[in-house]
Amino acid sequence: MTDGKILIVDDEEIVVDALEGLLVGEGYDVLVASEGKEALDKAYSEKPDVIVLDAQIPKMDGFKVCQTIKEDPKREINSIMVIIITGAFTDPKSHARALIQSKADDFILKPFKSEVLIHRVKVLLHKRNLIMNETNP
Repeated sequence: MTDGKILIVDDEEIVVDALEGLLVGEGYDVLVASEGKEALDKAYSEKPDVIVLDAQIPKMDGFKVCQTIKEDPKREINSIMVIIITGAFTDPKSHARALIQSKADDFILKPFKSEVLIHRVKVLLHKRNLIMNETNP
């Protein structure tokens, strides 16, 4: 039994390997995608609890992927919690874009400490469970 299903979306193999090792070590079931369309396909097919999403990925940037998830007209994936991570977009405008326009649940700047990511994932899983329990009593 796992503590939750996490989708990592990043096109840098070294980042994916590090995140995957960290999250698997914490007991999470981990899925991986390397670009935007693949991330959306996996979100619909696998319904992860949390997506750790790099802002700068091929084919569709992470901001657009997040916005697409959160505005899902079918309401199949809009409850997935999304953490946008980035080392490229460090300005306050990008932070606001992630949280307001894209509707991300969290935003983390690279490099970050492993403990920070684990804590944020746990918080979002707890929040998701609370929301799901309220909507499905």
